[in-house]
Amino acid sequence: MNQPIKKKIGLALGGGVARGPIHIGVIAALEKANIPIHCIAGTSAGALIGSLYCAGMPIEELKAKGGILNWFDIARPVWSTTGFLSFARLEYLITTWIGNVNFDDLSIPFAAVATDVKRGEAVVLKEGHVARAVRASCSVPGFITPVEINGQFLGDGGVSNNLPVLAARQLGADYVIGVDLFHSKGNLRWGLFSILSNVAETMVRKSGNGFAIADYFISPDLSDYSYISLAKRAELIEVGEQVVMKHLHAIRESYDKFQVN
Repeated sequence: MNQPIKKKIGLALGGGVARGPIHIGVIAALEKANIPIHCIAGTSAGALIGSLYCAGMPIEELKAKGGILNWFDIARPVWSTTGFLSFARLEYLITTWIGNVNFDDLSIPFAAVATDVKRGEAVVLKEGHVARAVRASCSVPGFITPVEINGQFLGDGGVSNNLPVLAARQLGADYVIGVDLFHSKGNLRWGLFSILSNVAETMVRKSGNGFAIADYFISPDLSDYSYISLAKRAELIEVGEQVVMKHLHAIRESYDKFQVN
């Protein structure tokens, strides 16, 4: 930054399913620009990327793993009344990569946001087993089986708080950069399907109101990138880096003004 760092910088990494690799590029670009990350709060895909980085995974390794990750690595079909797929494999994969760690073991403070599927309330997970918390944060209700933690049945945090700015503040961040992956052009070329898709995107994007309270908000147009296909994961990492580079001067200027006030 143009002034000495005094106030802590946090990231709020939003959900976005297969668009998640963008977060890797965002973190890489911030690192390259020597902008410190003092804590990360993540929802769904943001929780996955955030947990790996906060566990100390080097950015080049994170890029390599994010560039080859596929659905078979993280999901398996199940016979269940609560979902069609299980993300138990995702929990196992995270544990394989970073170890059987708890939140207190992480190098950088981290929180994962999930949703209590019975009450419809956001749950900020900051204690206990990291991999299980991330699995809960990623488990889309109705499709992925929920995860029981401390007596609560938890699913994807995007339902209740897709951009967890307040969770980042709870971790000690003074200045929060929010990264939203649900911005698209909203065209109607597919008729009713497009209308329903746009409505769903809007509902998820606005859940928790994080976009309105971030100190700096990054929301690239991702209309050309699917929520489902992982074919462009390496390209998305590059997009994340490019987006931050475009915003870099504005981020520095915004942060400097924030420190003075």
